[in-house]
Amino acid sequence: MSRLVDAAERERIRTSLDETLVVEAAAGTGKTSELVARLVNVLAEGRGTVQTVAALTFTEKAAGELKLRLRAGLEEERAGAAAGSARRTRLEDAIAHLEEARVSTIHGFCNDLLHERPVEARVDPGFEVLPEAAAEALYRRAFEGWLAQTLEGPSEGLRRALRRRSFDGDPVERLRRAGWQLVGWRDFRAPWQRRAFDRAGAIDALIGRVHALTAWLSTCSTTTDSLFADLWPLRRLSDDVSTRERVGPRDLDALEAALVDLLRERTFPRPRQGNPRNYRGEVSRDEIVAAHGELLGALRDFARDADADLAALTASVTSASDASGARYVTTVPVFKGQDRNQDPTNLLASDGDHPNAQGHQAIAQAVYAALPFGG
Repeated sequence: MSRLVDAAERERIRTSLDETLVVEAAAGTGKTSELVARLVNVLAEGRGTVQTVAALTFTEKAAGELKLRLRAGLEEERAGAAAGSARRTRLEDAIAHLEEARVSTIHGFCNDLLHERPVEARVDPGFEVLPEAAAEALYRRAFEGWLAQTLEGPSEGLRRALRRRSFDGDPVERLRRAGWQLVGWRDFRAPWQRRAFDRAGAIDALIGRVHALTAWLSTCSTTTDSLFADLWPLRRLSDDVSTRERVGPRDLDALEAALVDLLRERTFPRPRQGNPRNYRGEVSRDEIVAAHGELLGALRDFARDADADLAALTASVTSASDASGARYVTTVPVFKGQDRNQDPTNLLASDGDHPNAQGHQAIAQAVYAALPFGG
């Protein structure tokens, strides 16, 4: 069998135990196999014990497989070690105490550490890790309460987010999902950057081009022309804007949503080319096709910039962040006071473990107070 091109690197991972290594490789290239081989060598040569091993991964399934492969690797190495040798003794000890090794998910490892050091971490020793499904249900309940309160005076980010049409669910659900995703990014502490964006100027320019192209299309001699027919979303938008602005001021939020949605119409981005003979006025079919291509590029640029601007606003709407970075909502002061010495009895149910109605209200107030949704 031919030698692997990275055989030297693999050997280094397994045997160079005095080095701290960072290994980057694609999925399925054997990272876990080399990790297991390195751990086996560490234990066999007495560089560490199972009690000092920390092998962490992302999922419970992967952690379980890693521990099984580590056991198999230790058993195989023990079988090849000389009877009575120090190496075999160390391997037998590692196998006997393998369940004491920290082979788990990252959150499982952190959970163990906090349970072992609750005083230093200033957490309740009896805390439990909330399952993801329960966490999302709790988040949904908090989100719905926040939304009902915030809709009385919505911020710019909320207004714009709710005006966007959603093809994969209603806008509220899309906003909720965005907030839940940001919860998963809470380790990014820097505030979301909002770059300069002249939204009003960009919208005015694009609406002008929409009206101009619509006027050119009106020179088509027949409504059955394929180019004319495929650009009906453009003509509809032009007519809608003209009608609405005859009776009221320009609605930038609605126009932003309409311009972005234009790109998602089925026929507008790639219309058929039509028949040149149907365009015998001052503007040719080729000029209309070229103008459409330029408008399409301008719309894509606008959608990118508007989405980035809205993402920055949505981040401030759906996450607890301020100019100093991510803000974490803790309810410990609600029950224990700022100095952690307050008696929480009046906020707890009779079982002493769960909040009563007054406690739930205090939690909700703490959460709402931490979220900067007013601006």
